[in-house]
Amino acid sequence: MKSKIQENKKLKMERLVEAAGQLFTESGLQNVSVEEIARQAGVAKGTFYLYFHDKEQLRDLIISREATRLFEQANTALRLTPQPTFEDAVVFMIDHVVNQLEARAALLKFIRRSLTFAVIHDNISGLMQENDFQLYPRFLDLAADYGWRLETPYKTLFLVVELASGTCYSCLIDSKPCSMTEMKPVLYNAIRAILQSGKG
Repeated sequence: MKSKIQENKKLKMERLVEAAGQLFTESGLQNVSVEEIARQAGVAKGTFYLYFHDKEQLRDLIISREATRLFEQANTALRLTPQPTFEDAVVFMIDHVVNQLEARAALLKFIRRSLTFAVIHDNISGLMQENDFQLYPRFLDLAADYGWRLETPYKTLFLVVELASGTCYSCLIDSKPCSMTEMKPVLYNAIRAILQSGKG
């Protein structure tokens, strides 16, 4: 059972995360100070440094959490709508994430091209929770469920998410080279090709 002190520490950290997430999304990392984050969270400036080395570490944690949450929601949708093949299941999840980002431009601007943090989040800051959704183990389980063997599953997943991340940002934020609607069939075919090329 957690002590009152541990609970208070966790609460303060979560307030810092929530405050920073709002400020970063509204104003951008460079335009927000540690002092502003602390003030918004209702804690002393020194308290910030009890939890985080700097703004960049906090930003990485927030991006990691947001990216992970997007894939967790996609995974929940997949469980409710099973797909006939492994490729279809992966494309379904990516499509779900893309659709969420289409509806949340501010979040996409903040995350930028960093959806891959959902793949590597356990190496980012050590601040993720043990019970948080983890995309890579889920990807392995999904492949196993369909009897799909991958030679280098981690690299394959990274490529898929990196491709989707960069494409989504370019099409939705920069409007290049075309709209996301036009790009989706090309993106999803490319993802299928990556999965096929990584098949063992």
